[in-house]
Amino acid sequence: MGGRDCDGERSHLSELLDDLRAGEASPREYADELEAALPDSLLSAMAAVTECIGRFAAGDISLEEAERTVRRQGDLHPNHPIFFQMCMTYALQRGDELEADGYAALARTKADRREEICGEDAAGADDVFAECLARIEQAEEDPFSVFTYLGGAGDHLVNHFLVEDILASEESLDAGLLGLALERGPGVAPLIIAMAGELLEETRPEEIPAGFVFMLRILGQMRPPQALPALLRALERCVSLPLHEAVVALARLGSAWPEEVSRGLRRVVFNPAYGEARLAAIEVLGLLWESSGNLAFLVEEMGRLEHQDEFYLDMFAFLVSSVLSSGRADACRAVDSMLERHRAFLDTRTIFLTMQYLKKRDRTRAGSLLDNLLAEDVRDLLDLYPPPEVAAKRRTLTLAREDALREAMLQNLPALAEVEERLRTGRDEPCPCGSGRRFRNCCLAELRQMREMLLLRGEQAEARGEA
Repeated sequence: MGGRDCDGERSHLSELLDDLRAGEASPREYADELEAALPDSLLSAMAAVTECIGRFAAGDISLEEAERTVRRQGDLHPNHPIFFQMCMTYALQRGDELEADGYAALARTKADRREEICGEDAAGADDVFAECLARIEQAEEDPFSVFTYLGGAGDHLVNHFLVEDILASEESLDAGLLGLALERGPGVAPLIIAMAGELLEETRPEEIPAGFVFMLRILGQMRPPQALPALLRALERCVSLPLHEAVVALARLGSAWPEEVSRGLRRVVFNPAYGEARLAAIEVLGLLWESSGNLAFLVEEMGRLEHQDEFYLDMFAFLVSSVLSSGRADACRAVDSMLERHRAFLDTRTIFLTMQYLKKRDRTRAGSLLDNLLAEDVRDLLDLYPPPEVAAKRRTLTLAREDALREAMLQNLPALAEVEERLRTGRDEPCPCGSGRRFRNCCLAELRQMREMLLLRGEQAEARGEA
């Protein structure tokens, strides 16, 4: 699934920064490269903040107006610590030590995550920032948790820390965090959307934190229409459980905003450049088959499907499932007709499964999945992997395919000893794959994922008595 080569950009900029420090490159060269690499929106944000700082220093605007500008840009780019360091500075000028400490902790939290994911330390080490960090580390309460600042700090800091705490959740989400997120919905939803968007653009699929799943579930519960672009992007960038949760969130969003969601999904399905992201989009359109002529669109798409398509067999299978999810007689006739039309290009398994679907047409109304999703209690989803009875009611065709792909990948993994040996490589050493890039910016995350999968497979085999 696509995306710009963020890792290559980071590696190149890191090398150029080393040259700059060694006197082998000029500041102008570094600035030009930085401008070329950063997203336009982030460049615009930095320009707006720079102008704001200058105007405040000249006495043209008040402290409050300068602070509002920085906060606004931080809301749009919640993955970048620099804006929250600035918020710390303004809080100190206002004399609010609690908020200053909170923003320092927030900036450190974001910088630590960026270092873990991107291999870059994005938080500066100026004296004021260092003093704030030293002070909060002596605090009795956890300075890196939203619960420390509830009731004492402003909503802006609390909302950002809330999103950070949700993202930092791993195996489960604290019920108190969920309650706060739903209670503060209008203030928190835009931050979750912005954070999700930046993670999808700047992070490789296997590096997306587990807490991203909880963010998707909360967006599905809140159903803000502004989440549509980020959720559509998730269809392209996510794999496994996050992809499944993006499908669920889009289905829930589509139940509230059927026209807007359906239009976005159709654009994905219609464009071959979206690759396998089209499969998940087809499934959501099938769940929303009653809306906006989606059923007719899916039938037409079956007619347009070409066997040269890279994902031809999967596309056909997803279209069959989605069209039959309506349970309508005319939909069954359409699938029957399309089966004959495509039969010469289908494999035996796909033909057999399609015929079985048609035989069981009265008992395979997959559209009931949407009813399950809309009726589910979000508190049942506090665990990353919900209980079996909950998971069964929300299992998508997308997740079934992802599980099959994962199982196939497991069969081709290297030995655990080989993976462990490669993981002994230093983070800043050349990657053992021979790419010439630093290990942290190349195969580190993939090898960690391989190790987890191999260890899990070993535990499962031991539990079955196969070890």
